[in-house]
Amino acid sequence: LHPYLPQLLRCLLRLPLLPPGAPRDALAHQVDAVSNALAAAVPARQLLAALAVVQPSAEQAGAAPLVQLSRLLRRHITLRTPSELRACAPLLSGLLLSALRFRQLQPAGASRGGAAARMLAAVESVCGATLADVVVIFDEDTFGAFYDAALNWVLPPGADGHTIELTSEPEISLLCRALSFFRAIEPTQRLLRSLFAPFFAQALRYAVVLLGALPQSAVMATKASVDAVGAK
Repeated sequence: LHPYLPQLLRCLLRLPLLPPGAPRDALAHQVDAVSNALAAAVPARQLLAALAVVQPSAEQAGAAPLVQLSRLLRRHITLRTPSELRACAPLLSGLLLSALRFRQLQPAGASRGGAAARMLAAVESVCGATLADVVVIFDEDTFGAFYDAALNWVLPPGADGHTIELTSEPEISLLCRALSFFRAIEPTQRLLRSLFAPFFAQALRYAVVLLGALPQSAVMATKASVDAVGAK
């Protein structure tokens, strides 16, 4: 089965791209059954590697296939042993970091409300839920490495936690990365509370200087779009 896993996964991820209707509804039950079987039966080292292969094509296809892939990943995590998943920590971290980057890859208008913004929020929601599942499996060093990698991706080159220069890239790119990061860590923050406080403190200083560096109009526009999505 292993050599054919990426091809099989690509077939499963086509379901959200089908037009609504009876054929899609009928296929959904079969896709769920196959997905559940893969999540339960395939070893983590094989399924996670296959998911990493197909994730770029899922991202290119849009938010809906990426959400389906992320849900399969989360289902798999709940069915495997902690020791098996810890042995695959680099693969897990890579899948989560790639999902975080999805918002940044979208056209600028996609974050400004409507169906596209809701789908972006759905990607970050399942990514955050998955992170909250694996954080209790990772040891401190593994989670710290993932967190540092995510935080370094959020920050522009040369940021030191005290000042952020916006001359090197468009403001929207920086805002997208920050929004994805803080949305994704929110479930972990709620889950761990005081245990997570040192990690959040590390990121909070960057959030403060980021907000201070951005024009007020950009901050208010971003807040309005987030509020609009949350009200849906």
